[in-house]
Amino acid sequence: AGGGTRGPDLALTDRRVRHDWYTRWMHNPQRIVPGTKMPQNFTDGVSVSKLLDSNADAQIEALWIYFSLGPGLPLPSGIVPPGKALVLNVGDRPEILRTFMPDGAGTRPIAVGYPGGGSFAFDSHANRVVYAWEGNFLDVTPVWNARGGNEAKLLGPKYFTPPPGVPWALTKENGTPNFAKQAEDYAYGAPVPFSKIFNGPMRTHFHGYALDGDGRPTFTYSVDDEKGTARVLVAETPVPLKASIASGLQRSFAVDATQAKGTVWLQVASYSGKPRAIPGGFVLPQPNDRAIVVKLLNSLPGSKWLAPEGKKALAILQLPAEGKYDVKLAIWSLPRDDDSLLSALEPK
Repeated sequence: AGGGTRGPDLALTDRRVRHDWYTRWMHNPQRIVPGTKMPQNFTDGVSVSKLLDSNADAQIEALWIYFSLGPGLPLPSGIVPPGKALVLNVGDRPEILRTFMPDGAGTRPIAVGYPGGGSFAFDSHANRVVYAWEGNFLDVTPVWNARGGNEAKLLGPKYFTPPPGVPWALTKENGTPNFAKQAEDYAYGAPVPFSKIFNGPMRTHFHGYALDGDGRPTFTYSVDDEKGTARVLVAETPVPLKASIASGLQRSFAVDATQAKGTVWLQVASYSGKPRAIPGGFVLPQPNDRAIVVKLLNSLPGSKWLAPEGKKALAILQLPAEGKYDVKLAIWSLPRDDDSLLSALEPK
């Protein structure tokens, strides 16, 4: 804390204001709020700083991307956070921790943090990616301090939260499955209330995970139909993606559908509104003028996207009914719903 008037928390910039307003403000704050103490740092598109070739627009966009990392953004060099938190940092290889996690991550979550600031949580009971976040990895102080046993804290904002429930379903007909009903089914890993015991047969099974030479985990699990007469076996490898203007997650699935006995379905993302088709996928509207981009990265004959217009809609892939095949998806979270940003979604 310093003297004088305290300014707003810049780590919440992209959640407080729209991108176009922010850009106009940075170029000429006096025009928007006459008398503000915010100085004008750019004149005729040129910055006094030599960074990024003194290009004002490039510097303004770089600041927006930095602020978009949220409360968990890496601190500037020389700044040390107060307190003695037990922060789990990520080095040159992914960090994997089975621990207590917040926000509905289930009773058996596995947290995975990647070099470069991308992380996700995998629920090994319901067999699903629960959410992905950017910024730093975990503050495990609540887990290990004193008596411990509390939930770890995410050190960055979530940028992608898939629909609830195991993302796979099997049907004998072409009618789409009821993913919402399946998400509430204890047999498919829905949380059982503390006062109840579920003694029925499980319809999804976790088979463990293995690491490749770079330390990246692949989770193997299976999902049955509601009668337990058909099954799909899945090996999933989620890997964070980074682009200049967005964070993303590549989800690679090795699918064994030889025992599926019908149609295989994969739910990818939820949205409200009217999706826009792009090659290989869709741009899905999200709250606060943000957007999720989903794309199928590999050629998959027999697959089909379903993305209807409506409230609380789902983007679903109908997959080949039998055989073994791979599914590779890229899922990006855009800071604003703008088609001009799509060209920047190249992983770095």
